[in-house]
Amino acid sequence: MKFAKISLFFALVALATAGVAAPDKVWVSKSGDKYHLSKACPSLKGAKNVHEITMTEARKKKITMCKHCQEAKKGRTKSAPKSPPNSPRKKPS
Repeated sequence: MKFAKISLFFALVALATAGVAAPDKVWVSKSGDKYHLSKACPSLKGAKNVHEITMTEARKKKITMCKHCQEAKKGRTKSAPKSPPNSPRKKPS
């Protein structure tokens, strides 16, 4: 039982230090109209004044979830663009 409590503690610490908001908290930028489930969201790259707010505050401000976070929440990730097929190589003369 003690091992389970210690494991849970370290799991919670890892989540807190990874920039992942608690389920009732989300990340927003001062000027943004979208909220993010993680401080590491690609949509927040380069954003200034990023801070954490409660979901209640986000709803009151009518802030909606960003598309990256919507995809992540659904368990989907956008795949990288497909590279063009290799063109046939010419044989050296």
